[in-house]
Amino acid sequence: MLSKNAFHVLGLESSAQQKVIQVRGKEILNFMKIDEVPSYEFDLPLFEGYRTESNVKQAMNNLANPKKKVTEWFFWFHILDDKDEAAYKAIHEKKYEDAISIWEKGADKSQKSFTKKQNLALLLCMLLLSQQKMKKKHLTESVQYWHELLNEEKFWPYIKKLYKVDDDLQTNESVIDDFKDNVKTELADIYAVISQKHKDDSMFSEFAEVFKERGKQLERGVLDPAFEGIHQAIDTMESIEIKEGEALDDEIMKSVKHSLTKIQDGFNKLIDLGLNEEGNTLVLRDKAASAIRTIVLRIYSAHRDTDKSKALLNIALKISGTSGLKHRIEKDLRTLQENKDEDEMFKPLVALIEKGKYEEVLQWIEAEKVKNEDNEEKIQSLNEFKKHTISGYAVRKYEMAMKDFNAQRYDAAEGKFEDITLLLEQNADLFNYNKEVVDEMLRTVKTFSSQMDTFGAEQVDKYREQFIENIKDKFGDHVETGVLIVLFDCHMYLGLLKFRSRKRSENIKNQVIGWAVFIGFGLIVAALSN
Repeated sequence: MLSKNAFHVLGLESSAQQKVIQVRGKEILNFMKIDEVPSYEFDLPLFEGYRTESNVKQAMNNLANPKKKVTEWFFWFHILDDKDEAAYKAIHEKKYEDAISIWEKGADKSQKSFTKKQNLALLLCMLLLSQQKMKKKHLTESVQYWHELLNEEKFWPYIKKLYKVDDDLQTNESVIDDFKDNVKTELADIYAVISQKHKDDSMFSEFAEVFKERGKQLERGVLDPAFEGIHQAIDTMESIEIKEGEALDDEIMKSVKHSLTKIQDGFNKLIDLGLNEEGNTLVLRDKAASAIRTIVLRIYSAHRDTDKSKALLNIALKISGTSGLKHRIEKDLRTLQENKDEDEMFKPLVALIEKGKYEEVLQWIEAEKVKNEDNEEKIQSLNEFKKHTISGYAVRKYEMAMKDFNAQRYDAAEGKFEDITLLLEQNADLFNYNKEVVDEMLRTVKTFSSQMDTFGAEQVDKYREQFIENIKDKFGDHVETGVLIVLFDCHMYLGLLKFRSRKRSENIKNQVIGWAVFIGFGLIVAALSN
């Protein structure tokens, strides 16, 4: 905007009238037809390459348009007295600090000093745009001067009066009012370009902190690409599938890390610009943090990798924008740590279970419950592990009972079936089912199977199939499904054994045992694994 200011391109002062503007424009264009670029008294040495055919035509059009001319006029130097002329001459001679000093001395609090402060702020912005090495004080002082001017009650009435003197387009005062309403956006665009030139987002941040304005230039050149990059990274992360049982390979983690890097780079840019706490940014921060949290849940569910999960959650915690999500992530981190502590605590027990030493594990759990009777969370964790231990113990013992049954070691099988039913019934409070309803069904199946000659094998088998279907619908993959199937079959076989003891006839005994083998071990194992 500043280097291509219409008055600058045409080499005119801000008071130039339409006749002068059009003559100058045509003159420059005629020179360009013979490949010459003229120079003029009001040219500045700060910029190069600004006087081109397209820029000249644009300058002539802008200065003929009342709305656009106000902007061009406001952002150009106003030479009103000897001090202004001296400062402008110093700029021509590249004595920029001299020009700054002249305008600083004239920038008091009187109305006449408004344009000197405006000229000073404008020069500092031009120096920031044109010089390779930026002086921090130029940035800070320019922002300060603009802020003082725009918040000065008497500034805008003075500007309107001054503009009327230079204006020959009979511009309506409402045009200046519209410009006043949007001048901060225009300034934001100038500082966005300055920031981009020096590749230093903190420069715009300093402006934004004072003016709370972002501007169109920043949105187009910086914010839109940053937001788009973050959104793309979030979409990529959410599409990553992590399946249970499959290795967490390098390609998956590489994709996660790549998405994280893009997300963090985008937010770092917003932090540098001072826009990290804006409403839209906070929403996007929460969306990004939620995407990371989703990946964590997939990794942990599939592989129980606590270290990777905690590392990713800590990143999500830093990115998250609202307190609600921060609290949820903090709770997730605590849960992960608690689970890790539990894993360490139960690790020796898992080794014992693998050796089939279930009773030792159950004894240890009961001892720990006594030690921690006042620790509700610990008791809950121990009971959960006890539930799975008892479930595994019941299935293991059931397999042994079926081997005895199929080998016609009926007394041994009966003893094991009774041990299993006692174990499960004594610990029924650990499982999530209605004990009264289950007891009623078990009494029914025991009655059916113990009176086989009355009810028949088909009716018992049909009742069993219905029972299994119902509990699978209710409990799905939960441990209760396997436990109830084992409990059902233990009662069924106990009923069959009772029926056997009553019926000593060889033909009946062979019929019952043959049916029992048919619906026995193979069907039960299949039901437990489905």
